[in-house]
Amino acid sequence: MKIKLKICAAAFALISALLLSGCHTIEGFGQDMERGGQNLQKAATGTDTNDASAQKTSK
Repeated sequence: MKIKLKICAAAFALISALLLSGCHTIEGFGQDMERGGQNLQKAATGTDTNDASAQKTSK
């Protein structure tokens, strides 16, 4: 039973570390959320600002 507890604790620690390593700070989390919102907005409007800027430079 102690071995199972140690395995569960180790698995929990590993999963937590992996989840938290995606954004190192609260600021990073905010930036990730902002990018996600921008992508959602682009998908809803059907526009992509990167494509529009590329078309302007190619003319």
